Amino acid sequence: MNLNIIDFLKANSSVEWKFSFNTKTCKDSWFLLRNDEKFKLRNPNLDIKEEITNALKNGAKGLIISGETPKDLEIPSNIPVINVKSAILAYAEIAKYHRQFLNCKVIVVSGSNGKTTVKDLLHHILKAKFKVKTTYGNDNTIVGVSKTVLNCAEDIEILILEVGIKGFNYLKNMVNLSKAEIGILTNIGVSHLQYLKSRENIAKAKAEIFENPDLFMKVFLPFNEPLLDPYIKAAKNKEFRFFGDFNFIEYNENYIEFNYRNENFKLPASNLSLAYNATAVIDTALSLGLNMATIKERLLSFKVGEKRGKIIKLNSEAYLFNESYNGSPISVNLLAFSLNKFPKKGQKILILGELAELGDSAKPLLEEMSTTIANSVDLIILKNGENQEFLKEELLKKGQRTLLFESTEEIYNYLVKENLLKKDNVIGVKGSAVANMSELTDLLNITSQIIVPPLGG
Repeated sequence: MNLNIIDFLKANSSVEWKFSFNTKTCKDSWFLLRNDEKFKLRNPNLDIKEEITNALKNGAKGLIISGETPKDLEIPSNIPVINVKSAILAYAEIAKYHRQFLNCKVIVVSGSNGKTTVKDLLHHILKAKFKVKTTYGNDNTIVGVSKTVLNCAEDIEILILEVGIKGFNYLKNMVNLSKAEIGILTNIGVSHLQYLKSRENIAKAKAEIFENPDLFMKVFLPFNEPLLDPYIKAAKNKEFRFFGDFNFIEYNENYIEFNYRNENFKLPASNLSLAYNATAVIDTALSLGLNMATIKERLLSFKVGEKRGKIIKLNSEAYLFNESYNGSPISVNLLAFSLNKFPKKGQKILILGELAELGDSAKPLLEEMSTTIANSVDLIILKNGENQEFLKEELLKKGQRTLLFESTEEIYNYLVKENLLKKDNVIGVKGSAVANMSELTDLLNITSQIIVPPLGG
């Protein structure tokens, strides 16, 4: 790492970023400077004195501590201790400093839904031409982004950072930290309503991706999002491009086919939301010089995430759309449409867990969603959770056959008892992480056979 960490932190120990969300969880945090100048954040569940003592025995090079150093802690005189207002924010400041020594192009991906899919798909396509590094898993927090930047090697050509938000100023700070040259905003959904209270506020927070007038950026935005218009008009030094206006062609058991910019593409996935996300990736890849043939080939060979849209053929020859990772009203609407269009003549069954993070707008959003999905499938099964009884009543009002169960086991037993796992039935499973719908897909997957391998690769 081409920087003197100790000198940098001594000079900047009072730095405090102006985040609007609660940083109390940073208190008493610290991290280590190991001999290889890598960083290790403290595990807050462990005793701080015991952990520091063990770290020093194992060769820690220094300590950065939030607030005052514990008075009864014996630290050798040759170990520098730097006290900061927040060790986590200091960690981000170090990453920001380290960024100036990197020559790579940085892409920041944010949005209410689809961030990880866009990041993973973009990585899969761009690595055909470039040496690429991405955020670890879906760790899109300030710690995850900082860790990715700090561990970026000098020979990396493109760094893709997935960034979530917890409130205002979060995304702006991450863009400034990374000095991003490309920004992708997947959508303005409803996943952050518990923090920001309205879609208008979500749009304002997400528009921070292109707020800094000193950074020239190519910015890829959804084509049909009027909430972004005032921020686009006020932006300076930005080149905007708009994605998402595609046409569905057909499903088969192996892929979705869609038309975008007068070209046909095939993507091995179950939900049209992935095709929508793919249009952002296509435009970004084209802007970076990849040719259309390579993009098409790489799309077709993409490995969809295990719980993010794989189509699975069960031993009973029913089909499972596994989208148990997370859920939102928009993605549920698209899953219902996808089930309806899937070319099998059996029953279409949509199984939904709770949709979290909707805040005070939950009931209006669920009522609107019920209007969209009602009667697009043969049966909707709900797993009990917040507002699920309300959703059930709204669906029943609209003539949609709907059942509500208390647990995963009850749903699974009902599917078996009623022979709903029979040949050519199609089952879609979705819900927010809090609903833990993967319990059900894991039960169904025990003896399943994946039928959507990476095609062409």
